[in-house]
Amino acid sequence: MTSSSFVVVPLLLALLVALEQAPGLLALNSEQALEADLEVVDILPRGETVHHHHHRHHQHSRVHRQHQQGKPRRSITPFALLDSQELPAACEEVKFAPHERCPDECPFAAEVEKSFCHFKCVKDKECGIAGLVGEATIPDEEKHECRRCEVEGCKTCKHGDPGMDVEFCDVCMPGYIRSEDGKECTRMSDWIFLGIAGVVGVFVVLGLCWYMDLASKPIVNQASIDVAHAHRSRTKVRQEGVEGRPLWPPGTNLCTTDVAGVGTVVFFRFQAAILIWAIFGFLMQLAFGFLVSQDIFVLGAKPAVTPQEFCDVIKWGRARQMELIWTKVTWLAIFYPFSFIGAIIYGISCSRLFVELDNRNMTMSDYVALVRGVPRMSGKEKVEEILKLAIEEASSEKLVGVSCGWDVPDHDTEHHIIEAIDVDMTHLEEKWLSKHEGGGAPPTEDNGQDKKGEEEPAEAAAKKSEGAEEEDAWTEAPEARAWRRSGLSGIFDVISLQVLAKWKAFCDDTPEEHDAHHIKEMVEHIDCSEYAFAVFENESSRDRALQKCKENGIMLNGASLILELEENEPQGIVWEHVGVSESQLTWNLVKAVFWMSVTVVIWVVVLYLPYEFWMRSFSFANGDEPGEMAEIIFIGLVVGAQIGLFVTANILAHHAGFIYEDNHQSAYILLYNGALIVNLVFDLCLTAFLGYNQMVGRGVHTADGRLLGDLPNLQQIFESYPMQKAIGSQLKKYCWPATFFIPFSVEPLLAIWLPWHLGKLFIRSHPHLVGRKAERVMVLPVIEQGRFADLIFNSILVCCVPFFAPAYIHKLFGFLIFSHLYIYAFDHVRVLRNITRFHFSSNVCNIQGQQLFSIPCGLLAAALVFKYNQMKGDPHKLGSGPLQGPVLWQVLAGVFFGHIVIHLLCLKYIVPLFCLTDRPPETRPYSECAKQMPASWFSVNPVHCLRSKYIYNHSPPQTYYVIGKEHLAEKNESIGAYFETEPAELEDYSKTSLF
Repeated sequence: MTSSSFVVVPLLLALLVALEQAPGLLALNSEQALEADLEVVDILPRGETVHHHHHRHHQHSRVHRQHQQGKPRRSITPFALLDSQELPAACEEVKFAPHERCPDECPFAAEVEKSFCHFKCVKDKECGIAGLVGEATIPDEEKHECRRCEVEGCKTCKHGDPGMDVEFCDVCMPGYIRSEDGKECTRMSDWIFLGIAGVVGVFVVLGLCWYMDLASKPIVNQASIDVAHAHRSRTKVRQEGVEGRPLWPPGTNLCTTDVAGVGTVVFFRFQAAILIWAIFGFLMQLAFGFLVSQDIFVLGAKPAVTPQEFCDVIKWGRARQMELIWTKVTWLAIFYPFSFIGAIIYGISCSRLFVELDNRNMTMSDYVALVRGVPRMSGKEKVEEILKLAIEEASSEKLVGVSCGWDVPDHDTEHHIIEAIDVDMTHLEEKWLSKHEGGGAPPTEDNGQDKKGEEEPAEAAAKKSEGAEEEDAWTEAPEARAWRRSGLSGIFDVISLQVLAKWKAFCDDTPEEHDAHHIKEMVEHIDCSEYAFAVFENESSRDRALQKCKENGIMLNGASLILELEENEPQGIVWEHVGVSESQLTWNLVKAVFWMSVTVVIWVVVLYLPYEFWMRSFSFANGDEPGEMAEIIFIGLVVGAQIGLFVTANILAHHAGFIYEDNHQSAYILLYNGALIVNLVFDLCLTAFLGYNQMVGRGVHTADGRLLGDLPNLQQIFESYPMQKAIGSQLKKYCWPATFFIPFSVEPLLAIWLPWHLGKLFIRSHPHLVGRKAERVMVLPVIEQGRFADLIFNSILVCCVPFFAPAYIHKLFGFLIFSHLYIYAFDHVRVLRNITRFHFSSNVCNIQGQQLFSIPCGLLAAALVFKYNQMKGDPHKLGSGPLQGPVLWQVLAGVFFGHIVIHLLCLKYIVPLFCLTDRPPETRPYSECAKQMPASWFSVNPVHCLRSKYIYNHSPPQTYYVIGKEHLAEKNESIGAYFETEPAELEDYSKTSLF
């Protein structure tokens, strides 16, 4: 089947359904549903029939006469809500699911034995006798019904004589402890949750005490706070090329304005596209509700507690659901092709935009080629010169230089490289301040505030003296610091040390490790990796070199070098991973998938299964069912699972060793989404299982009179109105607020405000946090493209809803719209004001997001087939559609996976047909590009910068690119260093401390 068929067939199906069903159903309102329902003969286990009462028949005749006379019908609610239309029940009168309360003479509603959903009003002494349900002997004054024994957790419950409010438990269920008088069964699992709550409470109290201890420390380092704030301001996303490099205006349209690379534009366009998609589905459902019947908004959402209400809701709901099922089929038949076609159109527009913006801008990737297969050489050799000469000789093209990848052997060496860079940057900053501000350096450990020759204010000196003992604790070696204070204060110091270590705010090296000899020795012992980046003087020169080397090859030390086109920008290279080979990367990915699976299994075994065991300890009969605490725990499990999987996926993707940041983000999206989907399957299975047990325990019937527990197969159980209602309700709880809102609502607090606030408290009270250490403590967070995973998963969730009762479609799409508007606004603000400057240069994550969107579309296609099959069956018989049993599930799986395959093929082969062509090769020289961009293939490579200074002895050497310190870059055209600029203008943190 062609892709056009997947579009045309649903549209024709929508038209067919509308033409078949609309003439009779457009006029059908809730009053007609009442008529249709009341005309159905009630089904009794013995085959008997009981007709409805005369006053209802009279009401039918009156409505029919009004219709014949052309009078407009008065919209009324289903009979579950007809307090005013139903006559008061008479004593001893048997009625089907009466909604009105029994009269005072016989105030208790008692269910008739062996008569599905029929009740009569009796006196207290008549409960459980004379043909009524024998177990319901207790007259309940609150519910006005004859109820069963309700000792929570009781397996064998005893009641007194009919009409007596006496109940006690003979045998408790497993997991319960019986009290001596038998009036209570206490759950043993309650102690487990109380223990967990106690442990959590201890940590919360300890954290609050630690915070109070930190906040109460005297202020002794205000100067470093100012330095850290200045650096924080300079690291924000700014308008490059504009004088002073100001911040972007708050109203900048990030869907059209390139503030941080083309990838940023499509990042926000993807969010906007998901919003438009959700708004269309939401408005279409509202249209059906207001134009056809507002019952669509309540089908599946009406509450039911008493037996009468259950019977009432299920009977009405099933009949009305089948009468209005054509609206859902039509909605799906429109929304599915809209989603599919819209996804392809979006893919085409993004591809065209990406090429258009790339053609318009001059970037570093225009001048570089990736070199593969570099033979291993020692750092003592001048590897860059050797590679440059070999490539120039093979290609006959002039190179600006070569930036090699280096195989850093361990984390200690990586740490020493960072510290060596920090020392060089500190010296450069002192040099710059001396040149531009007439002397004076920023506070460092060697030239702190007390060594500038200026006398400290008396108040500050007094505070410093007051906290002298505590300050000494932070100037000793880290091993001694943690135990400088004893008791609870010592625990607080341990916590502080761990936080500061995470921020890399300690330097444990001795001064000798930072001298020129030790740094040179360290660099010489690092071997080059198999990758390097050759920078040419212009794009045409690079293209000629690529063609010539493809034909003739490049030989170096017996190895054949391969020259390839490089589309990434320098900021997108993870230089510490350049030494990771492809085979090692593959093995790391296998391990990442394994550990991600282990994480999901552990989460299920350690948390979900105990929760399920606890929920199964409820009998769901006689009032024994979970309360609000169970729902809170369920929300906590959902939120905790998402946060835990997010952290695990991020760590595993990082340690996989990807050379390109975009590939790292792509792997994270796949790992996170995959784990979330598996977790969702567990959640839905658990929800369905618990909901089924709950209703079976309550003795819930289906609309045709059978007990839910007596249904023979999965299809009938799944199509039954009680299950449709229950799973839809639980899915709504899973989505809102647990998934759609809570994780994102705390993100500004936990990811932005809290680190900044704690950083201020640390710096102001600890005099050793100066210079680069203070800047690290108050550094801005880094943005990631994992938002694609959040958007896709939320889309998957709302596309599960059409399988169930319709009341939740408009609700969940509305919640999704609200949540994604909030996410868009938050991402907009943080990109412009609260994120370290970044550059998304590639379209990798956006393309992956488009590919993953095939999953929601596939769910919509499967839901369309499922509901159409249900519509074509007998409305009074479950599981009677053309597709039944295993065949139905096989067809649904085939439609789901079939759509995914076709969707991916369209993205791969159809979308590129509409893309723009690349512009002619860039004629402007590399020097012109390098003058505008501080991040070059040389300046972002830390080992290259150290080798420039300590191996090649360049003067000045290549300056390492540190975000926010671009003004420290020193120009040296002979080594390809062309960039120089003035510092960016700073924000006034006295007026706005955060935003």
